[in-house]
This record gives sequence, C-alpha cells and structure tokens, in this order.
Amino acid sequence: MRHAYAGWHCCRTAIITLGCLVAATAHADPLGDLRATLARLQGSAPVAGTLAITQHTRDGEGAKAKRSEATLTLDVAAARGLRIRVPAPVLATAARERAAAQADPERPTPTADLLSAIGPVQVLRMLDVAANLQLAVADAKLLKDTPTTLDGAPARELTFDQPLRVSNSDRSKVKHYRSTLSLWLSPQGVPLAYITHTDTEAGWLFLDFNLKRNESVRLAVIDGRLIATRLELDQQTSGLGQHGATRTTYVLDLQTVPATQAVPAAGAAR
Repeated sequence: MRHAYAGWHCCRTAIITLGCLVAATAHADPLGDLRATLARLQGSAPVAGTLAITQHTRDGEGAKAKRSEATLTLDVAAARGLRIRVPAPVLATAARERAAAQADPERPTPTADLLSAIGPVQVLRMLDVAANLQLAVADAKLLKDTPTTLDGAPARELTFDQPLRVSNSDRSKVKHYRSTLSLWLSPQGVPLAYITHTDTEAGWLFLDFNLKRNESVRLAVIDGRLIATRLELDQQTSGLGQHGATRTTYVLDLQTVPATQAVPAAGAAR
C-alpha cells in the first residue's frame, strides 16, 4: 500500500510539473502566435454598416480658447473594395459652414473640417485592424507579456516599444520620441483592445513643436474579420505660440452582408 501511495504521489507530481511546463511554454513565442492570429483575422467577408464620428476641438488656452464640435454619420461597406457614403444633410451642413466662413473668416467650420479629414485610409484602419496591427508590431520591441483582466475577464497584456517610423530627413528634426502599444488578448490569443501613447518633440532652427497622441481602441471579430468597434483619439499640440487639442470618437456598427451584395472593387469614397 505504501508503495502504491508513493507511486501515485510521484505520478501526481509529474503531472503537475508537466502542466506547469506546458503553461510556461504555451506563450513561449508570443510574437509568433500573435502574427499567426493576425494573419488569420484578415477576413474578406462583406460587411456594411454605419460609422458615427464626433469631434471636439479646442484652439488656444484659457478663456480665449475657441471651441467647436462636429458630429456626422457615414454609411460604409467593404468587400472587394471600400464604399463611403456621405448623407446629403452632412454635405449641406458643410456647405453652409463654408459659405458662412467666406463672409466671416472667424466663423468655425467643424463639420467641413471633419469631413475633409475623414477618408478611405481612416475607415480602412477600422475595417482591417489585423493588417494594421501586423505592421505596428513588425519591428516593435516586446517589453512585457503579463496576465491581467479586461472587463473582469481573464486576458493577457502585451506591451511594445514602437520605433520612430519617418524618413532620414525628418528623423534629424525629431528631438524626442516615445511610443508604446499595449495590446490585450483573450485566453485564445484573439486581440480584444489596444492603447497607444505617443509623445513627440520636433524642431528645426529656433522652432519647436510638441505632439501628444493617445489612441484607445476596442475590437471585435465579424465573420473572421478583426474590426475596431470604437476608437477614441486624443491629440494635444503646441508650438509657435499656439496650443490646441482634439478629441475624436469613432463608433462603428457593422453587420455581415450576403456575397451577392458585395461592394464593387471601385474602392473610392463618395
């Protein structure tokens, strides 16, 4: 009996040890696992829905600061290409703002400005997150891989140090740069959310410019396609005696659509 107990004890110890080794090596190559997952989540299923955008802008500081707000909703769809439809009321509002600003240059044009800033590249960033994340981590340095929680559920957090990606001529103008990416993964390795913090100071001659950029993104998978359901972008700029801040919130509501209703491959915004 004693020998049987000793044998079971040794077996139990071996099982526990093996389990610990498996857990320790399950994420031995977190970057490799992440790249494989991102490659798998670059789906091409047709999707369509709405993109609601709200932007708050502050130009200046204190009581003299000029503030403006704009909200617009676009119809978006993607399959073999990309389609962005701007509703007629949004176009009418932008036209009225431009007409008023022509008579009074001090009049703000928030809707027209926001509409000018939104294009296919920004929309694609939300519809094709996997490809963008692959580029973001391609040459980034993994700093930490830690167990954590997100919304009360188990998760892993990968923290990256992102390099400066500019031309050599522009690199000489950058005095300080730091950018970090924090990416939350489900226990199955599926990206759930990410946050980037970027601090840049640039200058040439006697001119200095500072930019602080924070981006917070929530993710979801629709029919094999990794998308951003919500993106919040905060930017603060200072330089040449000017100070400004912009907060832009994007909320994407998508559904899959039958292949027969796929978007033509025109890829142009309308």
